[in-house]
Amino acid sequence: MKNTEFQDTLAHTQLGANAEKLGGWDNAMTVANGIEDGDIKTVREAVKDYPQSHELVERVVTVSAKYR
Repeated sequence: MKNTEFQDTLAHTQLGANAEKLGGWDNAMTVANGIEDGDIKTVREAVKDYPQSHELVERVVTVSAKYR
């Protein structure tokens, strides 16, 4: 399993603050790591059971990409 510790990034901050929408901390950090790594497969897999998180994740991806 990939490291699920907090890192100082936009994705980690935003998704950590909204971890309940992603089923908890570990999954939120998995999604954040996927965003930071550009691993869309991991992100899609991790959010598939949490439709309430889709808009949030899309916004984090968009903003993260804009400021890279």
